[in-house]
Amino acid sequence: MHVVVVTVAHRGDDARIVHRQARALLEAGHSVVLVAPDPGPEPRRFDPVGLEREPIRRAVGRRRIHAWYELSRLLSRVCRSADLVIFHDPELIPLLSFRRLGGEIRVWDAHADYRALVSDTSWIPPMLTGPVRGALGILNSIARRRCKILIAEASYVTSFPQSVLVPNTTRVDSVFTSVTQPLRVVYVGRVSFDRGLREMIELGERLVQRGGPEVVIAGPSDDDCRAVLLDAVARGAVRWCGPIPNPEVFDVIRGSVAGLALLHDVANYRFSNPTKVWEYWSVGVPVIGTPLPSMTKMVSEAGGGVVLTVFSGPGVVEEAERAIDELSSRPERRDALGRSGWSLAGSTSDWARDGLDFVRELERLASESRTSRSRIGK
Repeated sequence: MHVVVVTVAHRGDDARIVHRQARALLEAGHSVVLVAPDPGPEPRRFDPVGLEREPIRRAVGRRRIHAWYELSRLLSRVCRSADLVIFHDPELIPLLSFRRLGGEIRVWDAHADYRALVSDTSWIPPMLTGPVRGALGILNSIARRRCKILIAEASYVTSFPQSVLVPNTTRVDSVFTSVTQPLRVVYVGRVSFDRGLREMIELGERLVQRGGPEVVIAGPSDDDCRAVLLDAVARGAVRWCGPIPNPEVFDVIRGSVAGLALLHDVANYRFSNPTKVWEYWSVGVPVIGTPLPSMTKMVSEAGGGVVLTVFSGPGVVEEAERAIDELSSRPERRDALGRSGWSLAGSTSDWARDGLDFVRELERLASESRTSRSRIGK
């Protein structure tokens, strides 16, 4: 099976696209061409063996037209012999749904609730959030009619009732890791104000004054909060690693006192299962998170961390500081919570299993497509 994977908006080393889906396909013996922005030489070192890349410009903020144009010029060539084309951005639905490339199946992988995500997208002016949500609703309707759809979370099934769930899980460590020195608490993922940047900075300042643990942040920063983050780094309040290749980010998490998930109460996070929680649990690190319904449910089921009672502001900082105090001073308590989350992740949310299901689903789609084309040929 020959698969072409396309994104203009995600990073070229996106964990779900490259290190989960493409790797699973390649390990199963299929060929994969990735049309995506070039992540640079360091992230490319971690590419799965056999991955072919076709680099294009990245669509960033309001600068998107050139990326679409570059992709449009590439499509006919790279898709000529494809069995499946998987794309990862809703803005590509018109380009890939209506363009005649061949007999391949078009598959949209919906990572997020994009209509809810509009309010958490800093480059979209507030006056345009309504029209953008409306446009995304139209694109969803087109995709339902013309594409096969994969979804990252079960909560999206109301929007895409005929979709296939491919959960955004990760590979789980085979061995549990206890807390290690020097003590640190970590945050991994996109850095934004709605994801608790201000609270993490204040928390870091308090912990530094007492001699630790250190607050370590790993991930790309939104433009509107970068200056605030860099100022905090200069003052020594937090350590920012910047974007890290996915295989290396687990080395940052592993052995930490806790993983932070201080998400605010915004629509995009309210009913989603934060991927970062599974990433923390996959290496045995308990989570400290805000009381989103999904977070509360996950942590109560796993016993894998601490859920705070507030979403933002000084209350979050005070409660998180107390939780970190307890986990730092009682390593047996930290290990018990971390082991509980790790056990649940291993039994229910391991990409080692989910990746096989993903590959089997794509093989089924490709087989149906070949059968259909054979009947038409007769």
